[in-house]
Amino acid sequence: FQLLFIIIVCSSSFSQNFTADSLKIESLFSQLTSGKNNADSSFIALQDIQQRNKNYDSVLEIFDYYFSKYLMLTGKMDSSILVSQNALEKFTDDKNRAPQIKFLKIIASCYAYSQNYQKGIEYFKQALAICETTNHEKEASYINNNIANLFFSLMDYESAYKYSVASFNYLKNYPNDPYYGSILAILSMAEI
Repeated sequence: FQLLFIIIVCSSSFSQNFTADSLKIESLFSQLTSGKNNADSSFIALQDIQQRNKNYDSVLEIFDYYFSKYLMLTGKMDSSILVSQNALEKFTDDKNRAPQIKFLKIIASCYAYSQNYQKGIEYFKQALAICETTNHEKEASYINNNIANLFFSLMDYESAYKYSVASFNYLKNYPNDPYYGSILAILSMAEI
């Protein structure tokens, strides 16, 4: 009985720390991106969280995601790609492939921002394939729209249309989605 109590207390404590640390990671990187926080103190706090959770992959995965996103948003595309690629290797799990989607999307976005549209499309398609095998339909819709936008940049309007239709076919059932209007606009332009 005492062992069961210890296990329950430990897992309860981890659950509370996981939630608090996850929110703190997101908050600190968001403040760093917006310039609202002292960078030195934020990085010290982030290193403390990372060290405290060095045995918890779920927290480290969140850390890597927001760190990679921060690097991308601050124009450090090569570093962002490197962090995401390392995270893909560390957190690849055949049973749960969904976390791979977010890292693939960051890599794809970095290439797209760097105007390497073909590489961006390649990585978005990898994320799309995972979405389709894991039934992440809404995420697949968003990724299809991103791919359509990249094909527009390449002036490949037939491909842009193909991916924008795929995006809209799912989202048409959710007109209150925040991206509904932009996805409909992309489809309209592709049809023209």
